[in-house]
Parts: sequence; C-alpha cells; structure tokens
Amino acid sequence: MQLADDALSLLDSLGIETAHAVGHSMGGFIVQLLAIHYPSRIYSITSISSSTNSPTVPPPPEKTWEIYLSSIPQNDFDKDIDGFLKVWEYLNGTADFHKELALEYTRKLYERQTIDGALGATHVKAQETLEDRSNALEKIIIPTLVMHGEEDYAVDKYGGIQTAASIQNSKLVLIPKMGHLPFNHELLQRFDNEIIGFLIKHKQSE
Repeated sequence: MQLADDALSLLDSLGIETAHAVGHSMGGFIVQLLAIHYPSRIYSITSISSSTNSPTVPPPPEKTWEIYLSSIPQNDFDKDIDGFLKVWEYLNGTADFHKELALEYTRKLYERQTIDGALGATHVKAQETLEDRSNALEKIIIPTLVMHGEEDYAVDKYGGIQTAASIQNSKLVLIPKMGHLPFNHELLQRFDNEIIGFLIKHKQSE
C-alpha cells in the first residue's frame, strides 16, 4: 500500500487531481490499489502483466526461479549483461527476441539505480505483503484495460484473466507469443496501439 500512497503523493505534488494510471507487473498491482482505495483520483487504469494475487492463480514454473537465481548482478554492466540477456530472452516469451531492445532496457536500469542481488528479489519481497484483491477489485467501476502475454512465465496469464473478470468495466487483451517483458518491436507497437486507443476512447467521454 505504501507504493500506492507514494504514487498519490506524486500526483499531489504535481497538482494533478485525476489521472489515467498505467502499470506493468508490480506497477499493475499499484494501479489496482489506487483504483480500489482512491477511485476519485483515478480516471482509468491499465493493468499489464499483473494479477489479483489470488491463491488460485498458478505460480511461476520452477524454471522461472532457476533463471532468476542464475543471474546475480554485481553492478558492472559489462560483466552482468550476459546474465541479464538470458533472463530477458526467457521473459520475452516465444516472440522473436530483439536484443537491441534488451540492451537499451538494461543500460537504463544501470543509469537509474545500483544493481545487485538476485533479479526479482525486491519484487518478491514486496509482493509478500500483498493480499488477495479479487473481492476488492469487484468494487472498481472506472474504465479498466487489462493486458497480458499468453506466454508470461513470471505472472501466469490467468492472473490477467481473473483481474478482468473481477472488474466490471474492463477490457481484456491477451497477446499471443508475448511474455512478461516484451523485447520485440511489433509487440511494443501493439502495446502502444492498445493503450493509446483505450485512453483516447475514455478521454472523449470525460
């Protein structure tokens, strides 16, 4: 809940009363919490590669944890990049893996923060405090777009399906071949088209 409160504080500091909130993975959890607890401040949400945190959602396959734990960054891009690429290619799903996108993404990670420890460890720790939101999501009435890759090996696609089923005013988009993190130009274009189309549609009805 702290991360959702932080997001709200950012809106306050920018003087923004109501916003469209878009979140991927852990960010999807955050925008869901914003819609549940602060519906008057959020005009719409887009929840991507996320879940309800219900125990009925299948956990990641064992291979996912093996891939994560096999890469332990030491905050040295040149030494770490091969480990990152192994993880990113796996999380890309079965679509073509465009390496240049993965390299750019990783460089930006290093520009923003210190990288050390097992990949995904901080996310796992944060998610341990989250509860099942299935019932709470039923209270959401604001426009909602739910997108999920059909080859997501980090958050099972049923998490996205269940999220959309729980929210009455929602649209579900399942994307073939897409994994948890898309490193593919065509998939990223699909991302842009879906989100922009959704926002334009609901902007016109404000």
